[in-house]
Amino acid sequence: MLNEIGASIYQISVYHLVTKKRIRVLPLDYPATHMAFSGDCTALVSISDDGKGAYKLIYWQWLKQKEVSSAVFHARVTRVRINPSEPTQITMSGPGYFKQWRLNSHDDSLKASALLSGKNATVS
Repeated sequence: MLNEIGASIYQISVYHLVTKKRIRVLPLDYPATHMAFSGDCTALVSISDDGKGAYKLIYWQWLKQKEVSSAVFHARVTRVRINPSEPTQITMSGPGYFKQWRLNSHDDSLKASALLSGKNATVS
């Protein structure tokens, strides 16, 4: 969603903990509902909700204000985490839902796998 000057009205703001100054702004199409930083603090994942049943997973290099990859899915998520020792591995869970995602370093795509059913899918 854009305001009257064409800027996104939804955003993630990252602040320095000591100085309390905003150091990065990441624009979003829809409000963020969940976020997680990687263990080395170089990556951030966010989940946005369009309010119509579609959710968007975004993998960010937040220091560069760069959206690396994203995927749209249709399951309510109540938790997202990045593996602390493997920042390309993401897990999401919600009511009746658990999925693992991996960021492919060759083409920056997110690949999802339903761990319980063993089915894999590629999402761009």
